[in-house]
Amino acid sequence: MAPIASSLVGLGLSKRFNEMNFSKFGCYLLTLGGIVGLGNFLFALNSPEAGIQSLLFVNTIILYIQGISLIIIGYGMYTGRKELAE
Repeated sequence: MAPIASSLVGLGLSKRFNEMNFSKFGCYLLTLGGIVGLGNFLFALNSPEAGIQSLLFVNTIILYIQGISLIIIGYGMYTGRKELAE
């Protein structure tokens, strides 16, 4: 559920921006992380012979990327970007 939710949040926030900037890049990064995380989860379900270590490594990297993108979006809210805050 979390990869789908983060993808939809990233897409919804990116639609609020008119031009490409650092915050919109963070929104797209959040969406990309959600899609790759969902793909990793589906691959883990359908491929039991794959090593758990590699799947956990990919999941950890994706979670780091999503965390960085949330920091970027949060910084945009903190600075008062009109697309993210009133």
